[in-house]
Amino acid sequence: MGEVEFDILNRITLSNLSIIRERAKAVRESCISELSELAYLAAAEAVRIIGEGGSLLDVLSLLSEEPITLGAESDLPSDTLPADIARIKTFFKLLAAQDKVIFTELFLERLKALGVDATESQLLEAAEPEEVVTYVKGALAEEAYDVFSQDMKYPRVAYSADFKQACSAVKEGKAGYCILPIYEKGSYRIPSISTQLFAFDLKIVSVTPVFGMTGDADVTYGLVSSGFSVPKITEGDDRYFEILIPAGGERLLELFVAAEELEIEVYGVNSQIYEGEDGKVRFYSVTFRKSEGNFSDFIAYLILFMPDFVPTGLYLNLE
Repeated sequence: MGEVEFDILNRITLSNLSIIRERAKAVRESCISELSELAYLAAAEAVRIIGEGGSLLDVLSLLSEEPITLGAESDLPSDTLPADIARIKTFFKLLAAQDKVIFTELFLERLKALGVDATESQLLEAAEPEEVVTYVKGALAEEAYDVFSQDMKYPRVAYSADFKQACSAVKEGKAGYCILPIYEKGSYRIPSISTQLFAFDLKIVSVTPVFGMTGDADVTYGLVSSGFSVPKITEGDDRYFEILIPAGGERLLELFVAAEELEIEVYGVNSQIYEGEDGKVRFYSVTFRKSEGNFSDFIAYLILFMPDFVPTGLYLNLE
């Protein structure tokens, strides 16, 4: 056995190492070429579906490894797939993490060339809630309201007895927003608030630090809504995107690879347990940060390749 191993090692020379590198390069170029072809096919199919009344989110759902639920207004069939999309979905199963990012970028670039620009607002189905703001009355919440209301035209206040009532008012449409303490001093997430956000499926749309009259409170408050409202992006904005993904496997590693490829900073990771329909479920809560540009490519990647992710926040830090 030792002689065989020696014989194999003895054949590895600078010359055949060069051949191996060339072959690896050829294989990689072939893979990129096929990714490009599939991205073109996917973009053409997307334009056709959108032209027939579908949305970009419908297209990504059809392409996704595990299709997300189509919108209630969609007329797209969910039981049969066009041949090109079926072929693409099969190919997805063979892709490494970096190749998935490359496909996403090629697909979105081709879409843009065909006149379809994937924006955060489209991908997250953003809306403009009514400017009724509810919160538990107190000096810190009032301070937070003074900051958040600066970007509203005609804000109105409706006080709540407790945080659960405030969340319920937003979920039921009685208020467009509620204001909640998100982080305590030292950037520790408040577990009871995270539980309420999960239970009512609410989203963080803005955050601001609050220091109180004495200046030592140091609590981060969040403006929370039932959906996303995407603010205009200006140069140098400090923006954050939060998601939940079910814990397990190598998903976190793949997520980090995608973020790095798309030049997005992983800002924080927490493990949280929530009570779901099937009992207690462990999630990773991951916060991403980007100081330039937007998260649209990353969101499209998540819809395509991690369709069970739950977006929980897209916001500016108003510090």
